[in-house]
Amino acid sequence: MAAILVPSSVDTVVDWAKANTAISALVSTRVSSTLPKKGLVYPWLTVQRITGLPLYKDMPMDKARIQFNAWGGVKSNDLPNWEPADTLIRTLEAEIREFSSFATAGAYVAEMSSLEGIMQLEDPDTHEARFWMDATVLIRRADGQ
Repeated sequence: MAAILVPSSVDTVVDWAKANTAISALVSTRVSSTLPKKGLVYPWLTVQRITGLPLYKDMPMDKARIQFNAWGGVKSNDLPNWEPADTLIRTLEAEIREFSSFATAGAYVAEMSSLEGIMQLEDPDTHEARFWMDATVLIRRADGQ
């Protein structure tokens, strides 16, 4: 018997962020699992899976810890551009607080909650403005299997 796979938590959360009107008003479709090498326009939101709990055979679900990174880039004077990244991460945090559920063609997000609050860092490699926060996300297949 083939294993029942749960949809990717990262892809599902990226879909949620793109569909969320408050977030998409700030980033349009600039939400992905990594920053692009070319054509980068700020602000940009990246979504990464940090860890997760195992899937249960009789109830395949994924409870993942997701990291959100809000990127603001660098100003013309080479200083971090904090304002767009700060607005994006605070909007994201507010939307997670209000989260109820989200469904795509293949996935159902039953729960999303923030952890530890918002953190700020000038990215050591690029000197870009970056805020990040973690959240837990509970995802199951949309068909209930």
